[in-house]
Amino acid sequence: MRKACCLLMAIPLLVGCDSKPVLGPDGLPKDMLVRVEPADGTIKADKSAELFVQNSTGKTYQYDWQVAGTCKGKLVQKNEDEPFARTYQAGKEGKECQEEITLTIKGEKDSYTKKLYITVQGKAAYAQLELKPEPTPDTWKFVNDYDATLEGKDVVCKRVEKRPKKVEGAPADAKPEFEEVTQEDPVEGITYNLLGGVFGNWGYEFGSCKFGEAPASDPGVLTINYDLPQLNSYCGYFEQFKTGEDCEAVPFDISGYQTVTFLLKSGDDKDHYPVFELVGWDQFTKFRQGAIEKSKPLVARADRWTRYEIELNTLIRDVNVIDPAKVKSIGFSVNRTAAMADGTQVSNGAEGVILIDNLVLVAKPVQ
Repeated sequence: MRKACCLLMAIPLLVGCDSKPVLGPDGLPKDMLVRVEPADGTIKADKSAELFVQNSTGKTYQYDWQVAGTCKGKLVQKNEDEPFARTYQAGKEGKECQEEITLTIKGEKDSYTKKLYITVQGKAAYAQLELKPEPTPDTWKFVNDYDATLEGKDVVCKRVEKRPKKVEGAPADAKPEFEEVTQEDPVEGITYNLLGGVFGNWGYEFGSCKFGEAPASDPGVLTINYDLPQLNSYCGYFEQFKTGEDCEAVPFDISGYQTVTFLLKSGDDKDHYPVFELVGWDQFTKFRQGAIEKSKPLVARADRWTRYEIELNTLIRDVNVIDPAKVKSIGFSVNRTAAMADGTQVSNGAEGVILIDNLVLVAKPVQ
């Protein structure tokens, strides 16, 4: 009887032991779910979205909601008894923008962070005005408008190399002398943007992004036909700001610019989700290679053009990674899938068409 009594006393001790929560694919406890309504995280100006945590873990958590973005919306707690829920209220008008909401979930011994994204569609009249501002703002510096830049040029790339100099009669153990020799390599079909920088396409893991003919309804735009045959295929295109005689990128200073703006549209009957890229300059790399910072997935809509504006300081998070005084290029890339506002994955498919126009740097306002 004494042994049986000891066994009974041990049972509640085992039940009371804390165990590490099993995590789901989104990094939260398996029985916890964070939701956004509407599910795609897209709302119109002056409308709202609901955000809430469904906690079935049996544990008590504290919730901290923070909003940071360009939409200037507000997070409202409608019910004091529901700290796990918030309502995001968008502004009444303005351009299309994206809001980033950070949710920190704290337990007694564990904590988690979840990022949610809300896309606010600007009012139609305002969006139309922004597509083709008249007159063109003085702060705009066009990188490319694709009206007359898609025709390739034949150029000669001149590279200066140091080679050992031949000295007749020199002893075998003599210190070698070097001379500079100009190597000329003819290259066909190079495309240059309005700043004198090369722009072109690239692909990895058998992915390709080929330039195509602009549709008759949208002449003078860049048409990218992407093909992603494998699940890990990806591709894109780059725009160097300046290219030297050696046909390599020259570092460009963007510290005087506040945003980059551009137009996106799908070239077929489906929405696509490319990302914008900023590439730091590195003299030892070529093309897209170098430190890369990316935006969140953008939406190239099938039914209309959309103008986006991206704050450059949101991409340059660390000057030791990308020096704003030495930037190599900007551009876009596309993968098979993209993570949307509620964390779900949407598909770009194995192939598609994306249209791009009016890629512009916008200068900082004069103080």
